[in-house]
Amino acid sequence: MLVAPNSVIGIPTETKEGLSTTIIQQAGSILLDVEKRNVKHFEVETPYLAAVVKGTQFRVSVNRTGTSVDVLRGAVEVADFKSGKFAMVLPGQMARVSAQAKADCL
Repeated sequence: MLVAPNSVIGIPTETKEGLSTTIIQQAGSILLDVEKRNVKHFEVETPYLAAVVKGTQFRVSVNRTGTSVDVLRGAVEVADFKSGKFAMVLPGQMARVSAQAKADCL
């Protein structure tokens, strides 16, 4: 995990059932390279969306206007907290959820 300057991340005190790792990201940008497994085992949760992966390389960016997830390798399932919509994001694609409006790409 590479954490950009001025990023705010944390680890929850309780683990979620079925997930071995959860990162809570409040601001900034992180680049993750997650080990490939046959099950969903890693999640990044932001104020606007959750990104759950089996194994991939992806970037999550959070600012006051929303959150974006772009995938470099593998696939990431992204879920919008407001609408409940979800999408599978593939390499070269991006999902973006605005703090004010509906999801741009979900």
